[in-house]
Amino acid sequence: MTTGAASRSLRLALIVLTLVALVGLFLGRTAASQLTLKSITVVVQVAECGTKAPIAGAKVTIVDVTQDGKVLAQGVTDADGRFSAVILILALDVADAVDKIDVRVEKEGYTVGTSLKLVLEGPTGEFISVSVCLNPASGQGGSPSQPQPQPSQPQPPEVECALTLTPGQPLQPFLDQAEPGMTICLQPGSYLLPKSLRLEKELVLVGLGSEPTQTVLRGGFLEPVIVVRAEGSVLFWNLTIREGSGAGPEERGGGVHIEDSSDVTLRRVVLTNNVRFGLLAKRSRVRIEESRVLNTQPATPGRDGHGLRLRGSQVHVVKTVIQANGASGLAARDFEGEPSRVVIEESTIMQNVFNGLSVYDSSKLEVRRSRIAGNVPYRGQFGDGIFAGAEAELVLEENVIEGHRPRGQFARTGVILTEDVTAVLRRNRIRNNDWGVMVGDTNIPLEFIEAEFIENVFSMNDQCGLWIDEDETITISGSGNRFEERPGRGICGAIEKIPEGFKASGGEK
Repeated sequence: MTTGAASRSLRLALIVLTLVALVGLFLGRTAASQLTLKSITVVVQVAECGTKAPIAGAKVTIVDVTQDGKVLAQGVTDADGRFSAVILILALDVADAVDKIDVRVEKEGYTVGTSLKLVLEGPTGEFISVSVCLNPASGQGGSPSQPQPQPSQPQPPEVECALTLTPGQPLQPFLDQAEPGMTICLQPGSYLLPKSLRLEKELVLVGLGSEPTQTVLRGGFLEPVIVVRAEGSVLFWNLTIREGSGAGPEERGGGVHIEDSSDVTLRRVVLTNNVRFGLLAKRSRVRIEESRVLNTQPATPGRDGHGLRLRGSQVHVVKTVIQANGASGLAARDFEGEPSRVVIEESTIMQNVFNGLSVYDSSKLEVRRSRIAGNVPYRGQFGDGIFAGAEAELVLEENVIEGHRPRGQFARTGVILTEDVTAVLRRNRIRNNDWGVMVGDTNIPLEFIEAEFIENVFSMNDQCGLWIDEDETITISGSGNRFEERPGRGICGAIEKIPEGFKASGGEK
């Protein structure tokens, strides 16, 4: 291709991208959206996990998560296991995390490797480095491989449908006419909802595709996709809910808004690309299982954009991924004096723009057997794994809390306890953060904090594994904790608060 032809092709591509952006704005993504086109160099380094040996000839695919998986670049790694490409990112949202790219690496004889990256605000020409390690597939190396059982393919839910609808049919009239307890099935396809779908009775709404992404409920970025105010059981199953908005003077969920409801379950549901909150639960009881909460965009940057916003609600989250949202992955607090009670189990909370998990007021958060990793700062601030403040109660058991490292001048921490918090941390691994756990805030006097640490492992945290403020009203208890830190960086601050038997080995007192 000649230089002139290449230049004309590039101009044509920019014109097409601009037209796409204008159409998106016309459809009402958000009045505050701004068009940003960025040129970014992405360098991908591929190596074998464990040996760190470079892998040549691996296929690399870079896709734009925000723009529904558009392929930005493809190629193969060189002899040093490297692949580089210049990509153009078109940002339409209002978050500082203006876009999200997913790097997928494939090589025969190895498992597939992926890495999600948030493209943060910065100048044109920004450089992003991505490292991906691949594990040899079962049967590779050593003895001859044996036939491996193939993973079972996802299957549609097995349900008895009282009514089956197809794309193009209006949903609200059928929901209004349905008898309480009825199961309404949706054939795969896209259902565009001009107004919020409202449920005020016991119902089951299930997608018949083999994957949740095959049955999609789309809003128009004007109001919530689904609003639930119902007594009795409501179940959403095997659906994708996207492009809703909770913007406006009232606090509303963009994807799903649940209020004064006694039993709402989301099973195998994808909440993605919604504005303000992916889901808001207010004075309700909710269960979320085997689901994904992704890419929630803030209506007001720095103030909202949480994946899950919980107010005075009882919520149980199981085997769910909460990732790459424009503020905390989950934020729980009281509503009119009624505390939230949240339990998270076997879930992943990562790469959210603010904190992974936040709990305030007298609400309680329990997290077990989960991974909280790599949550990133907003404008250089915050970006911690878990934040508990203002009389909250926190229980952490058997979790991995890692990868919260500084961006800019602000520190990032695995767990922060401040402002009259009660916390129990038991058998967690807290590693590879700037600070592992911080108890107290030097800017707040006389914090009444009770923190118990039992058999946790602190390792490879840059500044300190466990830092304690000097307030006399802070009490530390526990035993059997192990510190695999550099000398003098196991326990820092008011080390006189550490009781006998607190450490199993290593660290500093």
